[in-house]
Amino acid sequence: MYRFLLKPRWILSHIFVLVVVGMMINFGFWQLNRLDERINRLEVRLDERINRLDERINGLDEKINQLRGEFLEFKEEMRLVPVKIAGWVAGAMIGSSGVIFGGFQLLRGLL
Repeated sequence: MYRFLLKPRWILSHIFVLVVVGMMINFGFWQLNRLDERINRLEVRLDERINRLDERINGLDEKINQLRGEFLEFKEEMRLVPVKIAGWVAGAMIGSSGVIFGGFQLLRGLL
């Protein structure tokens, strides 16, 4: 009844299918290995970028602290002087070098 299983064509077709299945499994592992290699390369590049950004941020922190100190020195020498001009109120920042900032506010109704 199962004599057709012993024919060479039937046996060769099953051997071919087993070989193809084995190849597909190997190709799957090959792709997983490539993925691992790519992830490792990307992690190395990401670490290099993070290190460069950390260096930049540290440089910016130093600049920010320097500018903050300069601003505090600038702020200490400034004073606000209110000035009335025909019903309008103006404010001017006066420093050692003269008027730094001048602006008008519409406060006519409050005077």
